[in-house]
Amino acid sequence: MKKQPEVTARTRSLLLESFWNLYRDHPIEKIRIEAIAKGAGYNRSTFYEYFEDIYDILRQAEEELISQFQKYLKDVLPVVETSPDRPDIVKALVKLFDTYGDRIMILVGDNGDSSFQNRLEEQAQPLIKMILSADAGPYTKYLIAYAYGAIVGVLKQWCKSGRDVPEEDLISAIYSMVSAGALPTARRLAGI
Repeated sequence: MKKQPEVTARTRSLLLESFWNLYRDHPIEKIRIEAIAKGAGYNRSTFYEYFEDIYDILRQAEEELISQFQKYLKDVLPVVETSPDRPDIVKALVKLFDTYGDRIMILVGDNGDSSFQNRLEEQAQPLIKMILSADAGPYTKYLIAYAYGAIVGVLKQWCKSGRDVPEEDLISAIYSMVSAGALPTARRLAGI
């Protein structure tokens, strides 16, 4: 590949975007390299200049997303660590999901990759720990798993529902569910 760096980056980006568009609706086993290349406006041979096979483009797409997630956390952790307001931490997670949510939704959705889901949970643990703000000894890992599952589940539902609830209200509801539990939050939201 002896092209200009801008051309190379643009071609790779178009191939990745085509991949994401297909992966949104199809399991990885059903995606064909020809379809990725055609969706990007290229032929199969161009695909192979950038990726070995379908699993390589998936791996690179996931690595890119994890790298962006890590960069975001590196920027946001010092800010939320000094915030005494725990909803600010939830807000940081919602903002992160808002920025990368479409791709995260694909990877944690029905056609997603379970190894990515595990890596995402591992990356989110520092923020989840801050939300919980308590060390429960051997139960901490279970609390983190519960909070992570709840937060991701709520964010997935928010995306599926067309983001029908204002972001600030969602942040408040998530924080309330994690800190007070789902039942008291449901009663409060229902006005009971």
